[in-house]
Amino acid sequence: MNSRITSSSHGGGFKRAARLLIFFLGALSGMPYANALQKDVVISEVAWMGTANSTSDEWLELYNNTPNSIDLTGWTLSAADGTPGIALQGTIPAGGHFLLERTDDTTVPGLATDQIYTGALENGGETLTLTDAGNVIQDRTNATWDAGDNTTKATMERVDLSADGTTAASWANGSLAYGNGSGYGTPQNAASTPTAPPPASREDFSYDLEFAGGLTASTVIDPHSTPSSNSNLPMAQAMLTRINAATTSIDFSVYGFRNQCAFKNALVAAQARGVVVRGHVDQQSDGSYTYTDTNGCDTQAVIDALGTDGNGNNWVRFDVNAATGKGYSYIMHNKFFIIDGQWVSVGSTNYSDTGIGGEYNANWNLLIRSSNLAAVYETEFNEMWVDGLSHTAKTDNTQHVLPTFNDGTAVESYFSPTDDAMNRAIIPAIDSADSTLDVAIFYLTSQPIADAILAAKSRGANIRVIMDATGAGSQYSKHPQLCAAGIPVKIENWNGKMHMKALMADGDNMIVGSQNFTGAGNDKNDENTLWIKGGAVSSSIASYYLAYYDALWNAIPDQFICNNPGAESLNVGDTCSDGVDNDYDGLVDAADPGCR
Repeated sequence: MNSRITSSSHGGGFKRAARLLIFFLGALSGMPYANALQKDVVISEVAWMGTANSTSDEWLELYNNTPNSIDLTGWTLSAADGTPGIALQGTIPAGGHFLLERTDDTTVPGLATDQIYTGALENGGETLTLTDAGNVIQDRTNATWDAGDNTTKATMERVDLSADGTTAASWANGSLAYGNGSGYGTPQNAASTPTAPPPASREDFSYDLEFAGGLTASTVIDPHSTPSSNSNLPMAQAMLTRINAATTSIDFSVYGFRNQCAFKNALVAAQARGVVVRGHVDQQSDGSYTYTDTNGCDTQAVIDALGTDGNGNNWVRFDVNAATGKGYSYIMHNKFFIIDGQWVSVGSTNYSDTGIGGEYNANWNLLIRSSNLAAVYETEFNEMWVDGLSHTAKTDNTQHVLPTFNDGTAVESYFSPTDDAMNRAIIPAIDSADSTLDVAIFYLTSQPIADAILAAKSRGANIRVIMDATGAGSQYSKHPQLCAAGIPVKIENWNGKMHMKALMADGDNMIVGSQNFTGAGNDKNDENTLWIKGGAVSSSIASYYLAYYDALWNAIPDQFICNNPGAESLNVGDTCSDGVDNDYDGLVDAADPGCR
């Protein structure tokens, strides 16, 4: 399937120009501009009392109220008496925090500072003023501290991001312990943010949609296709084009990288031209990475190539278990990119030779241009990358229902394991099906999802399910229940996988993302899911999805309706001679029962 892109227009710079004009007019009139705090970025926490480790271990935190990252070059955070007087440097992410530590990076144990400053805060209070590069005052505190406790070392923590910092009600004592007994507060913790950043105004729905292989000469349909380290197929090209056009930031949260040198090189090139590139990948509980290769382009190679920041912290991090310093038994299974605070890439494809590179597995990838959606994804990314939280340690802290797009497209966003995407998106989308439901899924082991599909069948909906052979081989797979109810479930007989986690209901509701229809996908793994309805779905996306789905459906022989050909068997291409353990049972080729 070729790319499908709608047009959109964006008015850039108006808000900034208006602020500068207001400031200029205020200066001419002698207006005390300090009474009109902007609050794009605010002072969100002040550890004026230091920590239990040292009264000199003071720290400050800023919070970005906007859906876009902000370059802090030229900004200042200064006390009225001149100490501290901080010339800010670096970038604060959309809906994210910026941590400043006094003197060194050991003030807040376990967290990397964004900037080190010098100068003590007075225990009796300081008037702190945050001023941007255009000399616009963004935020300010009172001359006496409105919260904080020097005895318990509880910080002065912001509880109202929209009110002025000079309002006492904007502050309260920190109540959560941090830093192994350092005190009470929430440094760099997105979970502590009382309100998510307000979405921007309504937007046009612009997108670029790619399906692996397309409708002709499909590498998915062809049972003799092979993985590829090349990146010249449409899905990879669409992503590389966007990465190569990045000007300010690239944040990615993906399972890993394998045999995709073009992506490693594109990320390194972006970093070299000044783009801030940050990544988050999966690491297994034994400290190994999911993907490895011998071409110097796997997960470890990408981590090494992007290197470390000025404090020696990796630009690419993993889902670290604080108890072991390694990964979890759960998986960091996200597959998303956020580019320039404008583009969000979501879907089922991994960055591997069987995924985006070779289009060997059945996948789809959707690039959406939306600063609103980017802000939501940045909040989730920062909770993992900045706060170091993964899996069940995270909280439900993101915007779920976005402003309806101008063409009527409605988008809801959910992350696992905190947001219960199963009950808030996947099952409601299935419940919307009255006439048709077309499911493409790797694993289906969730009984509630199976029950929802069975209920749709009882309502009279015409249902089709395409499953992966490996998924169907699971003892927990729910497809036998669907088959018993008369629902046709085709189990693929390709060399590659049915790797999608997708459905289309009534040509109007769709699910796209990384989450398999399993309990672990909903309750344990890090996953991302979008529920998209109306607008562009009914006008265009549904027809692309269904054309692709029909091609896959027709390519699977009817003999494999509710009959598993096996992922490694004589029924499936060259899986009995490719030297690969296709069904992950530890037996390869002739040693596998399916190849005898």
